[in-house]
Amino acid sequence: MRVIRFCLWSAFIGMSLSAEATSLEHTVRQPMNLTTSVVPASLNGQPHTEFAEVVTAIMEENGSPWSRDWQPHLPLIWQAPTTPSDAQPREIRTGYFRMDIAGKTATLRDDIHQELGWQLALMTDSTTTDVPGWIRLRADGCYGDADTNCAFDPLPSLDRKGIRHHLICAAAPDYDGGTLSYLLQSDHHADVLMTISSDIVNNGISHTLTFSRRRMDMPCGPSAEEGSELSLDDGDDIESSNHATKPYAVVAKRAFQNITPQRMPATQRCQIDLYVDHDGSFATALAQREDDNAELCGRGIDALRAARYPTNPSGKIIHLKTVITRQ
Repeated sequence: MRVIRFCLWSAFIGMSLSAEATSLEHTVRQPMNLTTSVVPASLNGQPHTEFAEVVTAIMEENGSPWSRDWQPHLPLIWQAPTTPSDAQPREIRTGYFRMDIAGKTATLRDDIHQELGWQLALMTDSTTTDVPGWIRLRADGCYGDADTNCAFDPLPSLDRKGIRHHLICAAAPDYDGGTLSYLLQSDHHADVLMTISSDIVNNGISHTLTFSRRRMDMPCGPSAEEGSELSLDDGDDIESSNHATKPYAVVAKRAFQNITPQRMPATQRCQIDLYVDHDGSFATALAQREDDNAELCGRGIDALRAARYPTNPSGKIIHLKTVITRQ
């Protein structure tokens, strides 16, 4: 199956750590198993932080900006950047810490007593400024096997913390497993975009999470290349004429009919770009308009992901702009 190619960002992880950790103001737990060794070893004896507390620290109260010297309320041990100064993207600063998700930690595939630390990196595409554009979070050295907890569902943890999440982009699994982007909202904190990218490694899945404050930075959906509308594999192109998209518009309309308004006192609207592969499989749905209702967008994307689409005899990818309105 030909699929849209998606952008995933990665960088080489270094292991030379400084000895100094940042101060901790959020509540964290002591290590759950003091006999467990941690990779990297500098994290041995450090406390755990639950995933939702990490997200809260990234969101920052009152929308304080990220900077090169940003000090989140996390027990991080910082290290020097490992990417070249002219790399795009590149690490500005990288820190390690111990994290758990509902009490579970990432471990090496062959030794459950060998815990993997998590890496938090301040990232930028610029070669001339050290202002972070986004934050990357991933387990250090994860092999991706199912029992390592390097892939997880973050939403229950966010729910317990009271962090609202709205799906604004979904890319179907391709060679890398798929991508989901959520708009995160919490009282007295800045809105943050969280993107979960899945990598298939050794028959397992490993997650890389990125956090940004701009939708245009989300690594989800089609990528621009040399001025084209999409970057596509194998010379595929897109069909978006009214004649070609009409059957898909009927499916989308039917999917939207099952969405009922919730907590929407006024008329709300969301525009969603839908991409369907030539064999009728869902490819991507993304909502890029900043002023659209995030809750309605999330429910619309979920409906489009679950719908069944016809095949396209031309062999081209279908692109359809859908609009959902609820009163």
